[in-house]
Amino acid sequence: MSIEETIFEAVRKAVEPLEKKIEQLESRNVEVNQEVPQTITVAEAAKISGFGKTKVYDMIERYEETGIPFIKHGNRIRIPYQTFLAWINNQQQAM
Repeated sequence: MSIEETIFEAVRKAVEPLEKKIEQLESRNVEVNQEVPQTITVAEAAKISGFGKTKVYDMIERYEETGIPFIKHGNRIRIPYQTFLAWINNQQQAM
């Protein structure tokens, strides 16, 4: 066996368990993503962010200033979940 073949075999043996682990994580990620809601309520957003509901409503009212993502349908306000998480991360990075 040549040195190249020996190295290739060693790398293959090292990578094989990692590939299996990646496949497991990817399958779990698909399951998790199916459980993630598309939108959340103001109360849920307050719980996630650590703010009170009143503060979240205030930030929505001051959207031009805060940029908090929301969708208003009639009297109901929903917040796009993934966009809200990205908004929180952006706010933390801006600090």
